[in-house]
Amino acid sequence: MRVLDRLGKSLGVPCTLTRSLGTVRHAITFRKITLEAHVVTCGKKTPPRIAEPLRWTRPEEFGHDVAVSSLAFKILKLLPQG
Repeated sequence: MRVLDRLGKSLGVPCTLTRSLGTVRHAITFRKITLEAHVVTCGKKTPPRIAEPLRWTRPEEFGHDVAVSSLAFKILKLLPQG
């Protein structure tokens, strides 16, 4: 099952790829990762409910209220500002 299908199933709404953000390269010890980041639209304009302990966050919370990896920060830099 594709990641996109699994996401839609777990949220209970259909999800589609909207557009590509770009490629991110990252390394963890001796492993090199190349990640293709995409914008995904799921269901309606309001975010679907998700089960605890997960929650939706805003990008400005990253690194302050929410601990995220350096890979997440690299992806965040691909998003348009505003």
